[in-house]
Amino acid sequence: MVGDLSFYKMLPAFCRVVVEATPSADSSIKIEVWMPENGKNGAGWNGKLQGQGNGGFAGEIGYRQLGAGVNQGYATVGTDTGHAGGGTDASWALGHPER
Repeated sequence: MVGDLSFYKMLPAFCRVVVEATPSADSSIKIEVWMPENGKNGAGWNGKLQGQGNGGFAGEIGYRQLGAGVNQGYATVGTDTGHAGGGTDASWALGHPER
């Protein structure tokens, strides 16, 4: 997790699963799943999964979007799609066909 820690203190309790997939020698795909804790009186997980997109060639996990989903009761998932970069920069792909 990154950024302002006060953001995370405002969220309900959740389970954070961090994964790094390496299906090839030239890959490192980061994935996070955040699942809200089932609370009392039906509060907590709403039974739904929400995927978070990046847009363009962007390679980053949107922690604020994950937090917004958890705050609304969704289990949320995000990925950096195997690279770090902005939405219009595809230089990470040059010479790396498996990425």
